[in-house]
Amino acid sequence: ICGASNQDMPQIRNLALIYTLAGVDCIDCSADPAVVLAVREGINVACTLSASRGTPASPPWVMVSINDDEDPHFRKAKFNPELCPSDCP
Repeated sequence: ICGASNQDMPQIRNLALIYTLAGVDCIDCSADPAVVLAVREGINVACTLSASRGTPASPPWVMVSINDDEDPHFRKAKFNPELCPSDCP
């Protein structure tokens, strides 16, 4: 899972590369075309790398998640340092 709200392209590419080398069957990501491209790039790099080492990886399915504006799984976490205790390091 790359995270439906994740828009960090280098991280998404690297996750897809690692997941592919690990042998996952499916990678779930945002429906954003740039995210799907980053996932496919990671998969392609993993397949090329594994083939060059004599152990070809099977490319996983790519599943896209679509936000309906009501699903709480698409919310991003928010951090407000003002709410931290004053003695928090």
